[in-house]
Amino acid sequence: MLLIDDLGRVWNARGQKYKHLHCEVYKQVPPKMEYSLTAYGRSLEPVIFSLRTWGEIHMKKIECADLTTSR
Repeated sequence: MLLIDDLGRVWNARGQKYKHLHCEVYKQVPPKMEYSLTAYGRSLEPVIFSLRTWGEIHMKKIECADLTTSR
């Protein structure tokens, strides 16, 4: 599965409705599309970065738990 497929699904399912993604379609062969966040989408950045930070802090705990349960 390609990232472009995932972005296309997100765009079709939610991006148009909630306006958090912008899709620029270029009329060329092969087709070209560029996805970007709108201002509304960029307002999610603090939440996304907080989740990333949480994941980085807790990754060692998660890895350790995986090692102990796989024995």
